[in-house]
Amino acid sequence: LTEGILTVLPPHEMADHIETVGYPTPGCDILILDNDDRPCPPGEAGEIVSRARYVMPGYWNRPDATAACQWRDSEGRLWLRTGDIGRVDEDGYITIVDRKKDMILSGGQNIYPADLEAVLLSHPAIADGAVIGVPDPQWGEAPLALAVRKAEARESAEAIMEWANERLGKRQRIKRLILVDDLPRNPNGKILKRELRKRFVGVFSE
Repeated sequence: LTEGILTVLPPHEMADHIETVGYPTPGCDILILDNDDRPCPPGEAGEIVSRARYVMPGYWNRPDATAACQWRDSEGRLWLRTGDIGRVDEDGYITIVDRKKDMILSGGQNIYPADLEAVLLSHPAIADGAVIGVPDPQWGEAPLALAVRKAEARESAEAIMEWANERLGKRQRIKRLILVDDLPRNPNGKILKRELRKRFVGVFSE
């Protein structure tokens, strides 16, 4: 995180911790906060916040943005909100789970799109895909999958969704899957989920 967080994963530790981003460097403190800004125990996912002497003091002429990215603990110390969802294990290794703004809150349960996308993209007929949270009258939000089939694939949206849901937990299941020709991306190749949410905002109200 360029605003001020450093982690390290030494080469000799990579084989056992390849799924992590390592642990904080000396002088960088990390906490994981739940939805109520309470510190999480090891292994539980929440927002990553950090504190170090090199953390940025704020955004230039943006007091609103500065306030939004800061959290103050019970001792009055300021921490930087990263906007990333992650977990820290018993040994201090950090695993990134997803972006907080992309998290789906469905029926009081936190659902991380990255977990669903990993399953969706493992389907042999899928070339690209994304999962977003869309307003749902029953659950508050529900997972909507957008998938791009490979050129030779003929599987239906219903068949692909059923296949994926068989491999997901009961509380993670995709409510609807829509086949699309492509997914919007920025110049760096990152999927623009805000555009997808805007485009499909009313899909569960139809």
